[in-house]
Parts: sequence; C-alpha cells; structure tokens
Amino acid sequence: MKAHTTSTPADTENAKAMPERLFQHDVRVLLSDTDPKGVLRLDALARLLHDAATLDIEDSGLHKETIWVLRSIEISIFEKAHYLDKLSLVTFCSGTGRSWAERSTNIYKNGTKIMEAKSIWVNVGGVRQSAKSLPDSFFMTYGKSVRHMEISARQVLKSPKRNPDFSEQIQLRFSDLDVMDHVNNAVHLALIEDVLSRAKVRTYSYPHALRTEFKEALEIKPRSVVVNLWLLSDDKIQIELVQNAVRSRTLIELTSDILPTLTDEASKVAHATSAG
Repeated sequence: MKAHTTSTPADTENAKAMPERLFQHDVRVLLSDTDPKGVLRLDALARLLHDAATLDIEDSGLHKETIWVLRSIEISIFEKAHYLDKLSLVTFCSGTGRSWAERSTNIYKNGTKIMEAKSIWVNVGGVRQSAKSLPDSFFMTYGKSVRHMEISARQVLKSPKRNPDFSEQIQLRFSDLDVMDHVNNAVHLALIEDVLSRAKVRTYSYPHALRTEFKEALEIKPRSVVVNLWLLSDDKIQIELVQNAVRSRTLIELTSDILPTLTDEASKVAHATSAG
C-alpha cells in the first residue's frame, strides 16, 4: 500500500484531472472472497473498498481526529475479478459537503480498470454520534480544491409501491458486528448475495452496477432482518434490508445475459417460501 501525490501508471487516463492525493492498495483475490465459480463476491468487493479507505485515512493521520460512516456507494463492474487475481485499488477524494466526502476508487487488473466505485462517507464524532464538519486537516491532506468540489449526500432510492416478489427473514450473527457496534456494511451485501442466490438470480446473471444506500445501521438486536426483493425489469432488481424502522436499499443492474424465466423462477421460490 502506498500514497501518491502524482499520477500512477494505472491512472494516466485521469491525468488531466488528477487529485492531489492518491492512495494505492494492492491485494489478491483469495479463497474466502469468491463464490463457487471463483468470482469475487459483492461483499468481498465491499470489504476491499472499505479496507482501501481505512488504510488511506490511517496513512494520512486523519484517523486520529475523524471517524467515518458509510452512507451510500455506487459500483460499476466492467469485468469480473476471479480467484488469485492481483488487483490494485487506487482511491482518492472526489468531492465534499459540510460533513461528508465522496471517495472514488478505481480497481485495476494488469493495468486495466475493471471496476470503479463512488461512496459517500460522513464524518461523525464517535460511535452513535452525530455528523461533524470536515476539519481543516482534511483539506490539507486531500487538497484545497476538493473544498470547492461540492457533492450531495441525498439518498434517492425509494421503496416500490407493491409487495415484493421475494421476501425472507435472515438471522444475524455476532460476527456481523464491527468496531462501530453495528452490522458491518459489507454484511449488507453478503445478505444481498444470499438472497440473489435463493431467488435464482445468480443462476442466470451477474451484477454489473449497483447503488446501495445506508440510512441507518442494522443492529444485532433483534437478531434478524427481513430481505425484500423486487424485479423491476429484465435487468434491474431492488433489494431492501428491513429491521423495524431501519431500511437499507440496493438497486442492482444485471448483465444482459439474464434469461426471461427469471421472474418465473423468483416467483416459484417466493411462493415456496411463503407456503413454508
């Protein structure tokens, strides 16, 4: 892992608008990161992105005065990553608001960008505390120019106004908690991977883009969460994780090889679940 103040070979395409600070985190896709076909799972991808962000903040020294909570993430997947692939994550600040910042991360394999992500992180005072304004040290680290790159933290996903096509209750585990004492954001995508498999979506297709919004954190009590899935079209699915008043929403765009039988398969599973 290393920080850069100038461009890296992998980022020469962005040379005209190069941020003042870049941080590179090199990883391998290992056994616990992949599905049975050897493809990098969404939750493992989320952990890699989270790790790059954490290591960047630690390397900069900002971890001593800032605590960050993820509020939304958008991921575009141009090419799948597989078991034992060598990946380079290059991350940087691409915009700010009063108490939040946008982090962009490009993921490269053999010098080719295969994925990109944009996430909104809110600076909070501590565990279960409210948002705080970005400190001056943040702009000293990422550059004064990002102060003028204003971005919105507004969440845009809404619940569909009909019953879900698939719904089930999933138990949470103590191991799902993180240092913030709530269910880790990567676990949200692990639950989504699980419901995509149960609804037979992963049999036919693979996500190539998604947006997830975390309005509030899931808690270990109660020890379960309801997962609802809506088939919006042949290539779009929305999934919600519901726990009392807490909801996180994910919109997924699927690859074009999805089969027309998807709706029927999901419907069969949903009916079997409700009947059981």
